[in-house]
Parts: sequence; C-alpha cells; structure tokens
Amino acid sequence: MNMRVLLLSVLIFGLSCASNPQRQLASIEPIVEGKVDQRLSGISSFLSDQENPSSLLFYMDLKNSKKKAVDISLDDLKVSEAGNIIKTKVRRLSLGRYEVEIFENIENIKELSFSVQDKTLKHKVRTIQRPSKSKSKFLIISNKNHELVVQLFLKDKKGNFVDLQYSPEIMIEGAGTLNDLVMVKNGLWQFRVTFSEDNHILYFSVRANGVYLERLLRFQHLEK
Repeated sequence: MNMRVLLLSVLIFGLSCASNPQRQLASIEPIVEGKVDQRLSGISSFLSDQENPSSLLFYMDLKNSKKKAVDISLDDLKVSEAGNIIKTKVRRLSLGRYEVEIFENIENIKELSFSVQDKTLKHKVRTIQRPSKSKSKFLIISNKNHELVVQLFLKDKKGNFVDLQYSPEIMIEGAGTLNDLVMVKNGLWQFRVTFSEDNHILYFSVRANGVYLERLLRFQHLEK
C-alpha cells in the first residue's frame, strides 16, 4: 500500500479500555469498516531506544480478503496478556492503520494477544528509529504570496535521518492550512502552508514514529 498523506489534524487523546475503546481519529480519510482477514493483517511492535520507556507502541495494519485496507469498530479490538484485558490508547492513523499504545509494564511483549473481530493477529518485533528534538527541525525554504514551503528534517539522536513507518503528522497552531505533504527522501519531508493576510504567529509540531516533537518552529507574519 502506498504511503498516504495525513493532512493537518487535531489530536484528541484519552485512555480507554481495550474492551470498550474510544475512536481517536487522526486522519480525515473516510472510515470504511470491513471484515478483517487475519492472514493479511498484523501487528508490528517496536523496540524503544529508551532505557525505561513510559509506554509501548504497536502499529496495526488491517486488510480484508481482497487485500484492501479496512477499518474496524474499536469495540472489536481486544488486547490481553495471559487472559487479562490490557488497557490501551488507540489512534487511527489512516485507512486500516492504527497505533495502539500500552502503558502497563509488560515483561515479554511476545506474550501479548491482539484480537480483532475475534481473530488473533500475528505480530512481530522490530527496532525503530526515534526522532530527536535537538536534531530535528522545520525549515522554511519559501515565503511568497501568503504561502510557505516548509521542509521537515527528522533525525535521531545520532544525527541519522529517520526512516518512518508512516507519514508524519504535522500540527500547526494558528491560522494556517497544510497541503501537499510529500517525502523527498527518508527523514526529509516537504509541504505547503497557506495563511491569511492577518497578523499572526504559527507554531509547527510533529508526531513521528510515536514521538511528539512540540513547537520545533515559530513563524510570525506581519502584514505590511
């Protein structure tokens, strides 16, 4: 499946039980619920580069028997360990793709069971790069006719470009509209932001690979 662009969104977070989760929309793509094929769907979990991470992140890809991405009712998702239901926070990233966050202390994540529509999904453990706030940045490369062209550089703590599992979520505080988010290369993204003729300040934040980098850039527009 090609990487889908995630447009500007307002993220609302809240803990919910896996037995009765609350839908957390982070995408404006229409919801298309369907029957999940467990052979074509799965869970990826990522080892953190932090010594004592505050939570565990899992990414869920759901497809039907025709290999098409599908959504689910979050009531159909259950996460358990040794038969005990685990509390989770679930966010929809795009069609058929969800981020599942667990805050409980899990000694062996391979013992977790992920069930969707009463079907157990397979999952595998992979390493993941984490973007560093000190090494990452937004850079304005053009400012013309009330439109910015902005590049996002995502690097880890060693200064290496970060390979993302999904498109980054760009968040703008202020009267700006994000358009045309594209990947230039691994770790480097570009997009446009249009804004009105009023005087205002824009703050740029990003969430990528489970890390939230707040207010990496401040832009002030003064109308002449």
